[in-house]
Amino acid sequence: MFDDEYASQREIEKELFKEFDNVSERGFSLLKFTFAIAGFYSIILVNMYNKFDINLILNSSPYPPYSVYSIKLCFFLLFLAFYSSFMTLRLVRYRFIENGRLVCYRCGYELEKNNFRVALNIRKHGFFNMLSCFCILFSFQFFLTYFLGKSFFILVLGGSFASALNFIGAWLDIYGIELEGRGVQELQSNKGRN
Repeated sequence: MFDDEYASQREIEKELFKEFDNVSERGFSLLKFTFAIAGFYSIILVNMYNKFDINLILNSSPYPPYSVYSIKLCFFLLFLAFYSSFMTLRLVRYRFIENGRLVCYRCGYELEKNNFRVALNIRKHGFFNMLSCFCILFSFQFFLTYFLGKSFFILVLGGSFASALNFIGAWLDIYGIELEGRGVQELQSNKGRN
C-alpha cells in the first residue's frame, strides 16, 4: 500500500515539475515581451519628439490633462507587468532535501507536502502571468489614449477598473478564500492539525 502511494506521488511530482517548467517559460517570455513593449513605446516617443525627454513628453501632450494621466498610467502598468513577470522567476521548486551530508529525494509525507507546495506555486505562476498580460494590454491601451483623448481615456479607465475587480476575484479563488469566510476558517483549522 505504501509503495503504491509513493509511486503515485512520484508520478504526480514528475507531472508537476513539467507543468512548473512550462509556466516558468511563459513567465520568462512575458518578461522579454515587456522589454520589447517598453522599447516600442520609447521608439514611438523618440520619433515623435526627436528625443526621449519626460518633461517634453508631459508638457507637450496632445490632450493636456488626459494625455499626461494616460502616459503615466501606461508606464506604471508596464512596470507592474515587469514586476509580476519577475515574481514568477522568484518562485522555486524543491525536489531534494539535505539529510546530514547527503542529498536525497523526498519521500512519504515530505513528498506529499512538497507536491502541494509545487502545485500552489504553479497556481501563483498562473496568476502572475495573467496579471502581467492584463498590465501589458492596458498599458498599450493607455499608450493609445495618449494620442486619442478624453472619451477613449474614460472608456479604458472603466475597463481597467472592471478587470481589476475580476483579478481580485481570481486572486481570492487561487488562494481558496471565500468571501463568506468559510475558506479562511478551513485554512486555519488545517494549519492547526499540521
